[in-house]
Amino acid sequence: MNLITKYTTKYISQLFVVVMFFVGLNNLSAQTVPTKAQADSIASDTLIYPFTNHKTGGLYLNNPKSAKEKVEYNTKTNSYIFTNKIGNYNISNPYLMSRKEYSDYILNKSMREYFKEKSDALDPKKNQNGSSSDNLLPQFTIDSKFFETIFGGNTIEIIPQGYASIDLGMLYQKIDNPQIPEENRSNLNFNFDQRIQLSVIGKVGKKLRLQTNYDTQATFNFQNQMKLDFTGNEDDIVKKIELGNVSLPVKSSLIQGAQSLFGVKTKLQFGKTTITGVFSEQKSQTKTITSEGGSTVNDFEFYIDNYEANKHYFFSQYFFEKYDDAVKNFPYIDSRVNITRIEVWITNRKTETENVRNIVGLMDLGESNPWHSYTPGLASTPPNNDTDSKTDPNNLPAGVRDISQVSSAMSSIGFHESSDYVVLENARKLLPNEYTFDPRLGYISLNQSLNADEVLGIAFQYTYNGKTYQVGEFSNDGVEAPQNIVVKLLKSTITNVKLPIWDLMMKNIYAMGAYQVSPEDFRLDILYANDKTGVPLNYLSDSPVKDEILLKVFNLDRLNKNGDPQPDGYFDFLNGITIDSKNGKIIFPAAQPFGEYLRKKLASDPASVDKYVFQELYDSTKFVAQQQTRKNKFLLKGKYKSEGGGGIPLGAINVPRGSVKVTSGGRTLIEGVDYTVDYQLGRVKIINENLTSSGAPVQVSLENNSAFSLQTRRFMGLNIEHKFNDKFVMDANILNLREKPLTQKVSYGVEPVNNTIFGLSATYTDEAPYLSDFASMISFADSKVKSNISITGEFAYLMPGSPSGIDVTGGSTSYIDDFESAQIQMDIKSATQWQLASTPNDPSLFPEASKEGIENGINRAKLAWYTIDPLFYGNSTITPQHIQNDKDQLSLNSVRRVYINEVFPELEIPIGTPSIIPTLDLAYYPAERGMYNFDDTNVNSDGTLKNPEERWGGITRAINTS
Repeated sequence: MNLITKYTTKYISQLFVVVMFFVGLNNLSAQTVPTKAQADSIASDTLIYPFTNHKTGGLYLNNPKSAKEKVEYNTKTNSYIFTNKIGNYNISNPYLMSRKEYSDYILNKSMREYFKEKSDALDPKKNQNGSSSDNLLPQFTIDSKFFETIFGGNTIEIIPQGYASIDLGMLYQKIDNPQIPEENRSNLNFNFDQRIQLSVIGKVGKKLRLQTNYDTQATFNFQNQMKLDFTGNEDDIVKKIELGNVSLPVKSSLIQGAQSLFGVKTKLQFGKTTITGVFSEQKSQTKTITSEGGSTVNDFEFYIDNYEANKHYFFSQYFFEKYDDAVKNFPYIDSRVNITRIEVWITNRKTETENVRNIVGLMDLGESNPWHSYTPGLASTPPNNDTDSKTDPNNLPAGVRDISQVSSAMSSIGFHESSDYVVLENARKLLPNEYTFDPRLGYISLNQSLNADEVLGIAFQYTYNGKTYQVGEFSNDGVEAPQNIVVKLLKSTITNVKLPIWDLMMKNIYAMGAYQVSPEDFRLDILYANDKTGVPLNYLSDSPVKDEILLKVFNLDRLNKNGDPQPDGYFDFLNGITIDSKNGKIIFPAAQPFGEYLRKKLASDPASVDKYVFQELYDSTKFVAQQQTRKNKFLLKGKYKSEGGGGIPLGAINVPRGSVKVTSGGRTLIEGVDYTVDYQLGRVKIINENLTSSGAPVQVSLENNSAFSLQTRRFMGLNIEHKFNDKFVMDANILNLREKPLTQKVSYGVEPVNNTIFGLSATYTDEAPYLSDFASMISFADSKVKSNISITGEFAYLMPGSPSGIDVTGGSTSYIDDFESAQIQMDIKSATQWQLASTPNDPSLFPEASKEGIENGINRAKLAWYTIDPLFYGNSTITPQHIQNDKDQLSLNSVRRVYINEVFPELEIPIGTPSIIPTLDLAYYPAERGMYNFDDTNVNSDGTLKNPEERWGGITRAINTS
């Protein structure tokens, strides 16, 4: 408030002066000069609290900076005349002082200035020259010659900047719940939220400097930096000592130093020899990226079970069955279909309120061979609403339009929810930018994969042989909200591989994890992990197609570079047919390339069909298929180049400055001349056009800060540089990196290291005028630029090792898999987790185990497992009458409830927590036939089994240990 008053009065004073200047200019110049006593007398006559002309500040207002006060001595009156002028114009009445008054005035003014100077010296917000300063702490002076000798000065200055904020609050909660004890129904808690953002710069003399920044809300730990720097004089042995965030660059191309270190660094100089040593903890990781022509070259490799699931779908069975024939002669697409309009509906996970409708998705909608009346054969007829009268939206029961009556309406025509149809309330219509579709081949690709319980429905319109057809209903077809619209179901809430809807999910598209893939230098190979050779091969050595590479077998190599139908051994890069270059996806020209398609190729050799055909990949879920290790041996391997319009992405952000090293053809490139680095975004841009146009490979090595790392890395390094003269310099290096193991049992492939590397390099540089003369002689031109010759030699030796923490019986040991950390979460009380067991393979106890077919189960008796429904223990209308009439039967140990306190008597159960343990109940009937027991020879006349004491029954649960 004082600051506002100060500047407000200041500018009012200046405005008043300007007004008075124009209004009373002539009067001011014509007035006589009153004495000080006269001025005081005039003021006292008109004001209770008089104002004198010679005072300034406070209520008297300050003079503007442009006003100049002038004092002149009048010899005639023996007095001093004070005037205030802006230019040649007076801004106030002049006044007089006698010699005695002037002496007192000067004495008081000097005393005020003296005491103000002494006061400012103790004020931390005033510096030595008396001007205002924002420093919180004053500058300290140490009166010690020894202190000045060590630190190069006798001052200590600390400059803190930042802020600290604390939010204080209270949270009171009261719950009127009679099940909660009264003393626990209300509670009062304090709520604190604080943040500190601090930056400190400290200077001790001229040699020691401290710089640190700290933020409690920093995303990563490496964003908080601290460094203590001691810099010696030119003739000191100790040139530099650094503590905190340090670095150790190395001038060798064979040995790479480190930038993001935390520890101590010392630099000493003995004449022409400079020694630099570091003992620190490394907080970064090193990686290398290859680029050609300004674009990044990346390798990929994955097995065929890694197809992109829940993202690509055929519109109907017709497009699934016609897909292979439509694309086999690419680039010509044999399809007379052209899809012109679609609407896509999915589960509304975003709870949006726009573009939502209630939908009913029918699996058989538009199918010429529907599941509910399936007959062997193909869906040769294109889909249409009226293809199947039972699923035609115009023939469905009227209750289908009401969200509350759909279940009863569909049950009346024999349809089952989740298999034949799905009801989805407030389904969201996808925007056109959330998917793409192929109008000729009839499939859709979503931008995001669907979850297992999400629904996908579609309505589409297309032309076929000049005639228009439609499947499903569009939102503007006349069915007004909130009535349901009927669409084609592509994905249900359940996964059932036996339903035909399972085939609609495409399993022939693989994502490389890239975008904007360039056809230049793109390579793809299909390999088979041959057990005999031990290495993957690009052909099937013992099959009818052993003379063809797998690219040709799977119809991915039928064209040459000119587009002629002649295989050339390379992948046919056809955007939209064999690859989606924009999103980086490989597309096989077959719906089931490693299943039915490969079966047809190997049909002449049943042994090859059994060995190589991986039909389980398409007939079972992805998880189940991955367990078929005997068949899962095909893999895709290659490399791609992403277009580098924005530079070479480093795959890291906040890259430590100085850690990026770029080389090409063995030559180290120069930053700012050949390339630039955006350390914040992590991108390298090649600015040397010669490198870009030549297409020469560029190697980029960098360090990226580890965002999350539990393993400690100790880095030690020593660099010795001896400068013989300005032309000849030699360097010797020794670096050690040691990782501390988290546990003595380390897994194979992630073993900690204890590596030491030795290096030696020498550089000789000199002018070579004879090269300029030689260039002038052969070019017949006078060269004006001096020529230089540079000779560099390097030697490096790596001595690998491992830390002693993983030594077992005298040697370093890693574990392939000890299974000690494996955990399987399963509920043995759940009846759905168990299934019927097979006959134990022990002929001495189970002779029927050696038999084939149904005879394998001749001794199986009936075994039932289940969980008793809680409704049997209630007393409501849904409880069976015979249970209500005979409550005693619920007290039997075989059916009664089991309470937690019976099993865990000391356990304290929180209020509101169920106190009953659900149980898994088994009922065994040795005299009744079990499943798969079709033996009629050992059965009594009443249907019971003979010799029940020799019968058995069993269940099992499959445990996945992968």
